[in-house]
Amino acid sequence: TNGRQLSWGFSVGPDAFEFDAVSDAQDYRDQLRLFASKLAFPRWSAVPLKRTIAALNASYDPVPASAGEAFSRDLSWLLASKDGRIAPQRPADAHELTLAKFRKLWAPLLDAGPIEIELAGDIPPDQAIAAVAATFGALPARKDVPPPAANRVLHFPAATAQPVVLRHDGPKQQAAVAIAWPTGGGMAQLRESRHLEILARIIGDRLFEKLRSVDGAAYTPSASSLWPESYDGGGYLVVQTQIKPDRIAYFFTLMHQIAADLAAHPVSRDELDRQIEPIRQLLRRASSSNAFWMNQLAGATTYPARLAATRSLAADLLQVTPQDLQALARRFLVPGKSWSGVALAKGVPVPVIAPPPTTAPTTAPTK
Repeated sequence: TNGRQLSWGFSVGPDAFEFDAVSDAQDYRDQLRLFASKLAFPRWSAVPLKRTIAALNASYDPVPASAGEAFSRDLSWLLASKDGRIAPQRPADAHELTLAKFRKLWAPLLDAGPIEIELAGDIPPDQAIAAVAATFGALPARKDVPPPAANRVLHFPAATAQPVVLRHDGPKQQAAVAIAWPTGGGMAQLRESRHLEILARIIGDRLFEKLRSVDGAAYTPSASSLWPESYDGGGYLVVQTQIKPDRIAYFFTLMHQIAADLAAHPVSRDELDRQIEPIRQLLRRASSSNAFWMNQLAGATTYPARLAATRSLAADLLQVTPQDLQALARRFLVPGKSWSGVALAKGVPVPVIAPPPTTAPTTAPTK
């Protein structure tokens, strides 16, 4: 492979295992052959398994070294109701992982189920079809083994009156905080999911202004929306930031105010345009790349709705209205339905958090 455009990436998605590589017109046929050969002739070796377990044992700290590390390790798992599929790796798990068990799990997965192949680039279609036929098309017929119904379910955790507490071993003045609201999932409401991304960006900007510009603190909050397209639920809008322990209660007060204000008042056209224009520029740049289209169309053979969803992407993001966002805020940013968490140093007391307001604010929305 020296001097050739051949590589190997592997990832685990929400509903599929994926091989990926960047190749060229001269080498992509052998790249396909490399991938297909892994499925046809898997090699079961204890060496990489032992190496992975050794690395986990060497790097794992029972108590995270910082607030950021605590959230990085556990937040996604907690927001999935501690779903075992999303659980962080721990050395205790490795003791149960032998090569025999590893093979027992993986051999049926490699041998069954549909394979979707994406090729993007300046390749003549007839040549691409021939290359796929000579590699993946030469594999024996595969059994279609649908995943269990339970595998297609994700759950948001129960609402919390007081935040879930994680502990870290770092400085006592270092803390992190998060709040999340349940949303949804699935292909049917992708337009709604895209509007939630813009709502999250507005929440993040408002919180940034309050925490950093008004409060004078050097915080960098983030707000994002996770919408699992392969599931009918389990999505959420989450806001998180690192913060000093004595400002945790203040963070939750601000978040409740921002959420209530977004539900009570439509955002201004100016505030919305400040989010729309960067998205417009990003779409213009990204849509010229192969990676963009491969990402948008991945899974289309299983979910044909992705084709229409890709066509509507720009309109969904760029034609959102203040009224659309207000309707989403009223529907999802509901007092009493949120989950919250904090990461504190060992020994730091947990602050008592005031409950969210039950009525809309009377003040004007933050510009």
